[in-house]
Amino acid sequence: MIESMANGTPVIAYKSYGRDRKGLKSTGAVGEVIDHGVTGFAIDAPTSSMGEREAVRAVARIDQLDRHKVREVFDQNWTGYREAERVTELFYERLRIAQENRDLKKTLNNSRETGRWY
Repeated sequence: MIESMANGTPVIAYKSYGRDRKGLKSTGAVGEVIDHGVTGFAIDAPTSSMGEREAVRAVARIDQLDRHKVREVFDQNWTGYREAERVTELFYERLRIAQENRDLKKTLNNSRETGRWY
């Protein structure tokens, strides 16, 4: 999908669904990658009666999407630089959480020793 978007080509893809304890939910990357109506169309599974009709309508509407906008959204979300930023943000967030957990452990240990809870 992102390879097509990198070339400014809108994408039509079926969303996949799976079940968890709470019931049916969308799974897979289609919903995360496609900005419905901007970079393409994320449509329901072809097994549903709506899914087939929606796919046919999407093909008819694909010309209405702006190829330059598709590429612009790709550049904002899916370049190597942006992916590196996301990984770095995630790394620092995990590091912050680990530090908070260490600080909390240290506080709890100190409070047990001193009897003070601050």
